Amino acid sequence: MASIKGSDMLSSDAPEWLTYPGARAKLVLRSERPRSEIDVLCNAQGLGSLVGALLWLTSFSDYGSLSISALPFVCVEGALALSVADVMEQQAFQGQVVRLDKDRQFEWRIHADDLKKVAISLFRVAASPEYVNYFTVNVSPDSDVGLRFEVTDAT
Repeated sequence: MASIKGSDMLSSDAPEWLTYPGARAKLVLRSERPRSEIDVLCNAQGLGSLVGALLWLTSFSDYGSLSISALPFVCVEGALALSVADVMEQQAFQGQVVRLDKDRQFEWRIHADDLKKVAISLFRVAASPEYVNYFTVNVSPDSDVGLRFEVTDAT
């Protein structure tokens, strides 16, 4: 099991000024696929804002984790919750998504260096969605669900 940095601080809030005007994102759990997957559906401003929050987390690793579902521009379908936790050990994959309870609460455990690389890839998607409008995170096969980000109208 991965050790989480700053685990005495379970969550923290990214500064509100990191959010672009008009930012929208929606978390959806897709269970009809062969492997269940969390889809993070965003408009371009929402994905850009999410990138800012992820980079903020890597810059202030003392905080340890960040709740994506609690960000002010994010809405969720149902009772879904997703947080990102900075872990000390690097992995062969872009983290692992683990189920924290019996149903719909998940934590994406990823090393800060890997999270920075994912954030750069997400920024490319946000900046040019007409070229490529999604990014599937290469999470560990041991993950409870997959994780995918997509630029849509986020409604």
